[in-house]
Amino acid sequence: MRYRIISDQADRTARWLAVALAFTIPISTALDGVLLALIPVLWLAGAGYREKLRSIRHNPVALAALVLLAMVAIGTFYGSGSLSDTLNYGGKYAGLLYLVLLIPLFRDPWTRRYGMAAFIAAMLLTLALSYLLALRLLPAGNWIWGGPTDAAIFKDHITQNILMAYLAFVCAMKASTAPTLRTRVIWWTLVALAIFDVLFLVQGRSGYLVLALLIPYFLYEWRRWQGLAIAAVVTVLLGGVGYLASTTMHVRVNEAVNEYIGWRHGHDKGTPIGLRMGFYQNSLAIIREHPAFGVGTGGFVHAYAKQVKGTSWPMTTNPHNQYLLTTVELGVTGLALLLYLFYTQWRTARMLTSRDRVLARALILTIASGSLVNSLLIDQTERLFFELLSALLYGGLVSAATSLPHRTEDGSQLEKRNLRW
Repeated sequence: MRYRIISDQADRTARWLAVALAFTIPISTALDGVLLALIPVLWLAGAGYREKLRSIRHNPVALAALVLLAMVAIGTFYGSGSLSDTLNYGGKYAGLLYLVLLIPLFRDPWTRRYGMAAFIAAMLLTLALSYLLALRLLPAGNWIWGGPTDAAIFKDHITQNILMAYLAFVCAMKASTAPTLRTRVIWWTLVALAIFDVLFLVQGRSGYLVLALLIPYFLYEWRRWQGLAIAAVVTVLLGGVGYLASTTMHVRVNEAVNEYIGWRHGHDKGTPIGLRMGFYQNSLAIIREHPAFGVGTGGFVHAYAKQVKGTSWPMTTNPHNQYLLTTVELGVTGLALLLYLFYTQWRTARMLTSRDRVLARALILTIASGSLVNSLLIDQTERLFFELLSALLYGGLVSAATSLPHRTEDGSQLEKRNLRW
C-alpha cells in the first residue's frame, strides 16, 4: 500500500513537472536541465509501466520518433567522426526520447490543458517584456538577450520569433472559438501584438517564414479555399506594410537580398546569407559522396572540415538546415525517416479533437519551415518545444480511443468538452 502511494505521488509530480517544462522552455535553459533530469526519475518511480508502455506502443507519433532514434543509434557505429562529436550530436538527437517519455504524462486532459496554458503564459510574459524593452522601459543587459532595436528577451531573436509566431497561431485559435465578444477581442489583440513583435520588434528572419505559412494555414482552416484567397491578400499586405513601415524588417530583408546577390556573383562570402549558401553547397557535395547512409551520427564536423580544406570557406559545425544536416549524417535513409515523422504527425492529427488537430499541424509547419534555415533538432529550445508540444498534443490519442465506446449520444457536447484547455 505504501509503495502504491509513493508511486502515485511520483506520477502526479512527474506530470506537474511536465507542465512546468512547458513554462520553462521559452524562458530558462538551466531550469529545463533540472526538469529534464527529474522527469525520467519520477517517470520510473511512478510505476504503471503497462499503461505507460501501452500509451507509447499505440501512439504512431511515438513509434515514428523511435524509428528515427534507432537510425541515429545505428549511425553512431559508422563514419569517421570523433567520439566527442558522435556523443554530442547523438545526445542532441537522443533528446527525441523525451517526446516518447512525455506522451504518457500528457494522456489525461487536465495535464494537456495546464501544459498548454503554461506555454501560453511563458510566451505572453516574453511578449510583454519584449514590448517594454522596445519602448526602453526595461533596461537591456544582464539576463536580457537583446536590446531596444532587437527586443529578444530570454532567447536569441531566431528562437523567440519562431516560438512567437506559433503563439500568434495559438491565440488565433483561442479567438476563433472564444464564447464572448470580450474574450475574442482580448485574444485577437494578443494575435496582433505577437505578429507585430515578430515583424517590427525582433530581428529573427525565421519568424517571417513561419508566419508566412501559419497565416495561410489558419485562414484555410477557417474558410477553406476562400480562406486561401484571403490569405494571399493578407500575406501580401502584411508583408508589404511590414517591409515599408518596419525599419527592422526593411533592413533585414534588404540585407538578405543583397547578401544573396553578392554570393551569386562570387563575393561577400562572409555575410550571413553568403555563409549559409556556402554551408548548403558544401553539404550537398558531401551528400553526393555518401548518399545512402551518410557519414554517421556526429560525422558532419569531420566531413565538412575535409570538404572545405584548402578552400576559402570557413569551418562550421552546423549547416543551418536540419534536412541537410540529417542527410549528411544519416543519408537519404535518415532524411526519409525525419520526413516520415512529420508525415506521421500530420496524418495522425486527424484522430485528435478539431482544435488539437489544427494546433498539431501548425506545430509541424512551424518546425518543418524553420528547419529550412536552421538545424532545429540540435537547437535545445526549439527541439524541446517540438518534443513537448508533440507529446502534449498527441498524448491523448490512446485515452481518446479508449473513451469512444463510452461516448454519449450527444457527440457534439462531448467534443465541446474535449476541446477545452
